[in-house]
Amino acid sequence: MSRLKYFILIIVFFAFSCEKEIDVQLEDSKPKLVVEGVIENGEYAYVSLSKSAPYFTPVDSTTFQNMFITEALVIVSDGIESDTLTFDTVPLFPPLRFQGHKLKGQLNTSYTLRIEYEGEVYTADTKILDAIPIDSVRYQYEYNSDSLGYIWFYANDPVNQNNYYRVFTMDVDIDFSKEIPVWVHPAGSVTDDSYFNGKLVESQMYRGRNPMLSEAYYEAHPDDWWAFKMGDKVLVKLTQIDYESFIFWRTMEQVLMTGDNPFAAPTTVQTNISNNALGSWCGYASTVQYIEITEDIIIP
Repeated sequence: MSRLKYFILIIVFFAFSCEKEIDVQLEDSKPKLVVEGVIENGEYAYVSLSKSAPYFTPVDSTTFQNMFITEALVIVSDGIESDTLTFDTVPLFPPLRFQGHKLKGQLNTSYTLRIEYEGEVYTADTKILDAIPIDSVRYQYEYNSDSLGYIWFYANDPVNQNNYYRVFTMDVDIDFSKEIPVWVHPAGSVTDDSYFNGKLVESQMYRGRNPMLSEAYYEAHPDDWWAFKMGDKVLVKLTQIDYESFIFWRTMEQVLMTGDNPFAAPTTVQTNISNNALGSWCGYASTVQYIEITEDIIIP
């Protein structure tokens, strides 16, 4: 027998003889507090609290409901007044939230969030900055389509400032007695002004995914769920956010957009919540404009 054949037989022998079933036991990590906190100019603060779950935990309606926290002490303060938020179920999204009733958000004001839950204290700070007015809103058909399109909005970015933005839309042509109005955001909803500091902001927006609609809806509308159409009645919201909120949403969206890509660089979602919690406490300086998509606002 040649040396080459002998060597191949040894490799084959070890390949089969060393085969062994391995049962890998993954250690479940301790659940962390997940915070979605928002305060916006002219609106009361709200905070939605939940617990993280191990990656391989099967999720059904019961599991999902149990993840939400309904008993905690949640306080928002502007340094002068404080508002103790109360847990409530509201016809808004998210529907399970701690809702403020005393302190409405004001421009150019800082707000502290304090959460006491299961003997732990979590804190965060944010600021509602200046609101940047929307100059105008237009509509443009998608290439090669005469029925589906995007919204474009325009605003003037302040000169010599570092500004950070997040955009939303809301469909208002709905039956409010049957549907919950939801501010939705497209992928890539946040940006800074690195490329347009002090210039006209031009941003293209498609319709984001509505968390109140089932996955079956999106499976039934794979080609047009993202689009705005002629006759749609829409609220467009432009918000200025602080740097910490921008970093949270930018890293969050990077994870969401590359989560299924095995070749993407790993991204750690940044948070401004203390004590190893997840999520964000975000101040929105908002400007809202209503539009009805008609022939008058179409970009040729």
